[in-house]
Amino acid sequence: MKGPWKLIHSDSAEALALQALQSCSAAVADGTGESRRGGGGQDEGASGAGSSLSAGGGHQRIHTGEKPFVCPECGEKFRHAARLKSHRLVHSGAQSPFPCPQCGKGFSVLSGLKRHQRVHTGESPYACPQCGRRFKELGNLYTHQRIHSGATPYCCQQCGRSFRHLGTYKSHRCTPAQ
Repeated sequence: MKGPWKLIHSDSAEALALQALQSCSAAVADGTGESRRGGGGQDEGASGAGSSLSAGGGHQRIHTGEKPFVCPECGEKFRHAARLKSHRLVHSGAQSPFPCPQCGKGFSVLSGLKRHQRVHTGESPYACPQCGRRFKELGNLYTHQRIHSGATPYCCQQCGRSFRHLGTYKSHRCTPAQ
C-alpha cells in the first residue's frame, strides 16, 4: 500500500527518513519535485471499472492537487464531479440533507457532518502510537507522525531541500542548487 499510513505501522523511523531522503533526491534528479513510492500512473489495488481508484485518475488528483471541477456559482474547485454535484445543493436553496442537530449547519455529505460534530463533542479519536497526542482528523495524525519518522515528503526540485509539510514547501523560496 502507498501513503502516509505506512508511518503508523513502521518499526524504523530511521529507515523511513532515509527512504524519504532517497525519494527526494530521485525527484530532484528527474526534475519532478515530487517524491512518489511505486511505479506508473495507475494506483496499486485499483480494481477496475467502478473503482474510485481507477475512475479516470480521480485518486491521482489527491497527489497532484488537481481540481478540475469548478462550481459555476462560487468558483470553488473539486477533485470529483460527484463532490461538485453535492456541493451545488448549497446554492440551490434546497435544504442540506445532513444538518447538524447542535448548530443547524448543513452538510451535503454525511461524512462532513460527522467530522463537524467533533467541534461540539471535543472528540479526538486518532491517537499517535509514539507519543499519545490526539487528533480530530486522521490526516493531521499522519502529518504529525512525520515528526517521529523524520519523513520529509515534499522536495524542492531547484535546491533539493525537503519539507515535512506541504504548506512550508509551497511557501519555500530558494536559490537553485549550484
